[in-house]
Amino acid sequence: MANWRTSENSSLLHSGNSQRRIHKLQLLSLLPISIAAVFNVGYQYLAALALNPGIESDDLRSSIARGLGANYQDPGFYDLLAAGLAHMVPILLVALITGGVWDRIIAEQRKRPFEPGYIVIALLFTLLLPGAAPFSHVVFGMSFAILVGKGIFGGEGSSRVNSKAITM
Repeated sequence: MANWRTSENSSLLHSGNSQRRIHKLQLLSLLPISIAAVFNVGYQYLAALALNPGIESDDLRSSIARGLGANYQDPGFYDLLAAGLAHMVPILLVALITGGVWDRIIAEQRKRPFEPGYIVIALLFTLLLPGAAPFSHVVFGMSFAILVGKGIFGGEGSSRVNSKAITM
């Protein structure tokens, strides 16, 4: 059980858990949801192609799905996985890079240590977006979440505003 206490100058409650431990637990709890989301995105993509075979585009994610051998005519486990990963991994990578750059800049400006809290924000943001979201939306959304949620409102643990909720 957590040992709850308040700090001298704050009305916020503090437990004995560190931010690093909380982030690890958040990532662990998001693992089953992320796996389900990958298969759902793959299913949605392959079902749309099966209904309309002529709509397959030549964008990066569709090219990756084709390169991994995703078959929309008789999709199986591997096909759903390949199509889902082809659509979610690029979004997650763009979100991680954008969040990492902004988080590093904020940490250097404030002369504080760099903390990888943006990873949870990037994963949640990726799960909220559709699989065909433009990369510009990912960059803008992650920039907004990090700059406003962590930069202006003070970051995690020091504000009543949750930086993960600002992304939504």
